[in-house]
Amino acid sequence: MVLHRLPESVRLEWSRVGEGKVSDLEGLLQFLFIEIQRRERSRTFQTQVRDREERKPGATAATLHSASDKKNDGPSCGVCSGKHRTERYFGLKDLEPVARKNKCLEKGLCFIFF
Repeated sequence: MVLHRLPESVRLEWSRVGEGKVSDLEGLLQFLFIEIQRRERSRTFQTQVRDREERKPGATAATLHSASDKKNDGPSCGVCSGKHRTERYFGLKDLEPVARKNKCLEKGLCFIFF
């Protein structure tokens, strides 16, 4: 009598879990309690995921870099402070890898690609 009033997904799960307990009301109540807890956890998880997806993206390195370019009226080299981008400074490319890394460290630049 109670089972036919439950949603189909709950009845289906009960048929899997409650095999041989068709007339066991106590077992059904225990199953419903556990099922409600699972669904509440699932709903909480879905809300957290949705909240993360709805957040606006924060500042990225590219955003910060382009913002600094706009503020300074154009690109500025991190090595010589010239009016060009750091990757256009050929002095770094001519250095040996260890010296290039040290120069980047000295100027506070990213050296991962050097």
